[in-house]
Amino acid sequence: MQPARDIMEINKPFEIKEKLYMKATVFYFSVSGTTKRFAEIIAEAMSAGGVEARAMSIEAVDEQWVKESRCVILGTPTYFADMAGTAKCFLEKCGSYEMSGKLAGAFATARYVHGGGEAAIQMIQTHFMCYGMLVYSGGSQDGLTIHLGPVAIREQADDYVETFRIYGSRMAKKALELWG
Repeated sequence: MQPARDIMEINKPFEIKEKLYMKATVFYFSVSGTTKRFAEIIAEAMSAGGVEARAMSIEAVDEQWVKESRCVILGTPTYFADMAGTAKCFLEKCGSYEMSGKLAGAFATARYVHGGGEAAIQMIQTHFMCYGMLVYSGGSQDGLTIHLGPVAIREQADDYVETFRIYGSRMAKKALELWG
């Protein structure tokens, strides 16, 4: 049996890590680079908000990072008013990443307005709920309304940068509120 002091020393690094360190994963599938760009904007805003976030292609997953993440966001381009098939296949197989109980969000990029971005986000959120995740968007708190998740229209992509920053900031704030 170890003395009480040794047990405290063993547990101390874990306690510090939990208090100071929270991870988030911003997954994306991107063909043209637009969805990747917006995943990186969200991750940067989350990191600025106190959560260590990484943008990560669904084709190159760091499983350990995802398992340690308290928040997972997925972004997809839209095709035929829905998420990309590659993103859907990923969602159907990502249960091994211990998704239950994590904060979840979604975003989309589209070629044009009414191209299905909101529908793609809702489908992602439905998959996340099936995994037992806590879906969050930020709603209309602090001004700008983002009901489901942000959608960027490719031809006016620069016009959406601030919306995606706000979204990333809100996701970080909520993650810290829940587990910080």
